[in-house]
Amino acid sequence: MTRKKALLMVVAVISLLSASFTEGKTEDLTERWVLYGKSADGNSYYDRVRIRLMSPAVIQAWDKMEYSEIGKDKDIQWRKNEKLVINGYNLLAMTFTLFEIDCKKSIITTISTVDYDSKMNIIDLFSSNNPGKYPIVSGSRGELLSRKICPK
Repeated sequence: MTRKKALLMVVAVISLLSASFTEGKTEDLTERWVLYGKSADGNSYYDRVRIRLMSPAVIQAWDKMEYSEIGKDKDIQWRKNEKLVINGYNLLAMTFTLFEIDCKKSIITTISTVDYDSKMNIIDLFSSNNPGKYPIVSGSRGELLSRKICPK
């Protein structure tokens, strides 16, 4: 990927995320995020306003993970194991992820992720033009999300 394309993708992701925080009144923003899962790692929400139908069977949706201390510690440990940057992750509060779900094939793809601290400062972001596609694991957040957004 060229540097110009990568920069444009980063700008597009940031503008999409900032738009979700500047549209409407504060109460509108809380109502648009629907809680779909709770665990020791934190709470998972999806943005009911920004669900996109890509084809009859494929849906894109933004997910928000609000981390508990346990979830934040697990994320930092995972990053260490993967030899990824951990600078700023002691302040990790939430991650926004754009998922694409193939409802027929039960496949999930991570298109983009943005990690934030509690003041909504970006810690890190990731986008891919050629993301991996993975089977949705039973009992996972991906399965919970697909049950909420895929047509019955």
